[in-house]
Amino acid sequence: ESSEIKIGIKCVLDENNRQLNENCETSHNVVDSVAQQKRNENFKNDKINYFNSIEHKGDVHSISVAKNNELIGSEEDKHFFEESSSVINNSVSTKKGVFEVNQNRPQFCESEDISTSFLEDLSFDESNFKEPIKLDNGRRCKVIAVEQLEACGEVVLTLQPCDSLSGETAVCVLRGSWTSTVVREGDVVSVTATQMSNQPGCWVVDNDAGLLTTHPDTLVSGTTIVGSLFCTRRSVLSDMYRGMDADSSIMVMGSFLHQLLQEVLKRKVSSLEGINGVLNEFVSSRHFIFSLYSSGMPLDKTKESLSEFVPKIHAFVQKYINNSSTVCQPTSWNSKESWSGTITDVADIEENIWTPKLGIKGKVDVTVKTHKRNIKKVMPLELKTGRASFSAEHRGQVILYTMMMSELGQTVDSGLLLYLREGVMKEVKVG
Repeated sequence: ESSEIKIGIKCVLDENNRQLNENCETSHNVVDSVAQQKRNENFKNDKINYFNSIEHKGDVHSISVAKNNELIGSEEDKHFFEESSSVINNSVSTKKGVFEVNQNRPQFCESEDISTSFLEDLSFDESNFKEPIKLDNGRRCKVIAVEQLEACGEVVLTLQPCDSLSGETAVCVLRGSWTSTVVREGDVVSVTATQMSNQPGCWVVDNDAGLLTTHPDTLVSGTTIVGSLFCTRRSVLSDMYRGMDADSSIMVMGSFLHQLLQEVLKRKVSSLEGINGVLNEFVSSRHFIFSLYSSGMPLDKTKESLSEFVPKIHAFVQKYINNSSTVCQPTSWNSKESWSGTITDVADIEENIWTPKLGIKGKVDVTVKTHKRNIKKVMPLELKTGRASFSAEHRGQVILYTMMMSELGQTVDSGLLLYLREGVMKEVKVG
């Protein structure tokens, strides 16, 4: 009978413990679910009700203990029952502690939906991540508006970068000679400007700094640009009727001299006999004969004219490439106005350069590596076969080549202008 009582007591205790675990687990799940979805005043009441249910289970357990005490006869059975009861009480205390912790947790948005939480207080405005528009390095932009300020003689452009997705705009003011630039709404331009002090988003292009290129995708040769300095119509007509002056003997002779000097530099020929040998090979080439035939120039007279430049080419090579002072040279090569550096190497011949940023294309006659006063740099060399005029057109061509080479990443701040007929070469600096 004692064994049956123990078994009955154990079954009662196990059943009570199981119910407590189920109730506590269910209560915990409900608490977590409510905390994630909605926290309101009813939530506190629900927790109190669940807590009271646990207290009620504890009271039920106490009543069952009292009733079981009446059935327990021996001390051994009483001791066994007390140990089992202690386990139940500890379990109830543990579940009670869980509810107390949940009750004391911070309440977020008790009367609001979770979607209106503190995340909505954070500002994710796209403007916070936008960088100001910069026009200090040749930015491609579309002209949104053009405004003529006749009172101060300025032109105000509203520009939108072509690569901008936000639609932001910047203001660029044209001053000085740039006010005569023909710019229309909708044009694409390339702008390099200086930012106004204390005025973000406002930029200036004037005679001191800045550059504005209209229609930069339409590449124009440097020769055409500098030719327009003397006569704009001449440059336009020459481009429209290209090839009409192909029979000009002066132009053909200049082309022959360019090719002869370039071939001498390419082969690194320095002796007078070697240069004459290059000339004989050149006048025997198919290209030379075809050019003579198309222009109607006589072979003997053309060869004689080219032979007159052989000593001049030899003197140029001796002074600037071999750096020899023992060879008898024309006095013009030693004048104070001539460039005093040395050509150490020929980097390229007839180098094609395209710079969409400037809207210019061209061919550099010779790209040379130079050395002057312990300074080494790369420079464009432009050859002229006519009179040494050093005109704005000739100097402008060298400056354009210098700018184009700089845009390609080379450190170039000056170029060389060579007048082979008169034996003069000067350095043309940018700015």
